[in-house]
Amino acid sequence: MSLIIHYIKGFGYALKGVKHALMTDRSFRFQTLFIGPLVLIVAYVFWPLSEIEILFLGLGWILGVITEIQNTSMEAALDHLHPGIHEEIGHSKDMASGSVLLSGVFLMFVIIVIALT
Repeated sequence: MSLIIHYIKGFGYALKGVKHALMTDRSFRFQTLFIGPLVLIVAYVFWPLSEIEILFLGLGWILGVITEIQNTSMEAALDHLHPGIHEEIGHSKDMASGSVLLSGVFLMFVIIVIALT
């Protein structure tokens, strides 16, 4: 039974992290509260969509949300551990931002493919 309690607590911590990101990070709010509804609008405009198209739209959106929260958490940790300017830390933060950009490119690619088919 303690294993179940362990997982329930872990789920609570995860929800706490998402809530914190929504309350404190503008980029995460943008990904969830602007891009999410935009994806729903795209789905509505091009309805009916196949199951695969719906899957890829959802995957493209959630990939952006995931990469944004990882980018934010990594930047916060690096800023806390090394508050000064450091070239290698700057590169790490840039690469994390690049992952957010690439997830957005993926979502745009999915939308373009759906629009053209």
